[in-house]
Amino acid sequence: MILAENTIFAKTLPNRRPDLRSLPTKDIIGLTWTTDSVPTVGISVIVKHKTNSMRLLESHRIPYQAYEFSTDIRSAEGVAEVLAVPHNQIYKTLVITRERGQPLLVMIPGDKTLDLKLLAKSIGEKKLRMATHKEAEALTGLEIGGISALSLVHKGFDVYADEAILSLDEVYVSAGRCGINLALRPSDLLRITKARTVGTTRPHEKK
Repeated sequence: MILAENTIFAKTLPNRRPDLRSLPTKDIIGLTWTTDSVPTVGISVIVKHKTNSMRLLESHRIPYQAYEFSTDIRSAEGVAEVLAVPHNQIYKTLVITRERGQPLLVMIPGDKTLDLKLLAKSIGEKKLRMATHKEAEALTGLEIGGISALSLVHKGFDVYADEAILSLDEVYVSAGRCGINLALRPSDLLRITKARTVGTTRPHEKK
């Protein structure tokens, strides 16, 4: 287990990922857990891959856990598998263009498909379009697999999250870099990104 810079984690942990809900906020700011880690108690080490998203959360004293994994894993399904969590807890951030104004960022669960018509109706837009991978990277300055609303705070994007997020205790989102995801409380994610919850998705179509 690696802890964020200047953060001491002094709780005794079992050999599993700690539960954010069971620990006081002051004890878990910046907790990082790699997929091959074995818990060690009472140490403070600088995180090798700290991102601006982590710094943002720490500046607001928002608790999170960071997980590092292979940068070859880009899909929500792949992240869910490597972290051994349900697909509906992995939230991916999509870039959506509209006829006028700044593109939108939409966070949806990994087990659902974006419904552009439903989203447009929910937010009062006439026509929306999913940005291509190339467009999304150009608009955000981030790589596909690493696009995160947390990294784009104060960049002028309107942010939305699928309303299903309200039923969860914990979600996982990209840290703004491929191969790093952050687990945090949905209420904290919504607050820091100023995301509005709306209907955005439909179930995956069966192949």
